[in-house]
Amino acid sequence: MWVSPEGAKRNHETERKRKTMIMTDAAAASEIRSSLKKLLGYTNRQVSVVARDYAIWVKAKVAGLDLQKVYDIAMKYQIIERKEKTGEILCG
Repeated sequence: MWVSPEGAKRNHETERKRKTMIMTDAAAASEIRSSLKKLLGYTNRQVSVVARDYAIWVKAKVAGLDLQKVYDIAMKYQIIERKEKTGEILCG
């Protein structure tokens, strides 16, 4: 079992299941949009969610939005791939 730099143990079975459930950037952006609409009532006129260049960009278009809640919803879809032996972030 591999131990991450933070000291948390990884469960390889859970990791294998997660890797098979990875969605495309466009699908993740769509899920973020629907979550923002369902949970916070924000429409595409208030928040922009765009998938581009292996990243998802979330932009507030109007003032007065709860940015912390928007951030929390968007971060649920963050995936960081790491090298197993060293824990380095893989980028490409």
